Amino acid sequence: VEYVDWAASFATGLDIGVPWIMCQQADAPTSVINTCNGFYCDNWLPGHFQSFPSEPAMWTENWPGWFQKWGEPKPRRPVQDVAFAVARWFARGGSMQNYYMWHGGTTFARDSGGPFIVTSYDYDVMLDEYALVREPKYSHTTAMHAVLHAGEAIILGQDPPAAMDLGTNLEAHVYGTLPSPGNASSPCFAFMS
Repeated sequence: VEYVDWAASFATGLDIGVPWIMCQQADAPTSVINTCNGFYCDNWLPGHFQSFPSEPAMWTENWPGWFQKWGEPKPRRPVQDVAFAVARWFARGGSMQNYYMWHGGTTFARDSGGPFIVTSYDYDVMLDEYALVREPKYSHTTAMHAVLHAGEAIILGQDPPAAMDLGTNLEAHVYGTLPSPGNASSPCFAFMS
């Protein structure tokens, strides 16, 4: 806690005019924004909203892939799982999501990310280390983000709605008003997961 407080005090003391973030610190001081990192962050949201009700919910590192160790197969995360995690994040009230990584790279010498980690730093992501498109991950996530962007004003324009239980392991989150016979033109955006 002492170090976390020191780091937050140091960062905000620079007074550069932008908010500072701190990844995965439940005890983060109110002078910085607490954020989530991981493969899934939707279950992090309730605790964040309870502890930090005036802060946006930010997912700073969504991992669409993972490190590859020498001699082991490349870890693969299916694009459907990536899309599900992103949709569930925004359905439950997330306001910002970032991939770590979207574009791969290459590291050499002692900068490979850890012991026995290969120097290819592309993590099975959307663009490999040579900027070549990885399908279907690139097209699927690009199309999903176009849909999310189209509904941005509706999604971010209200508090997250309560989940509607649709049965075993199925729920819906509806932003806006569901169309009805007398109100067919009201804006609406719905997530089912």
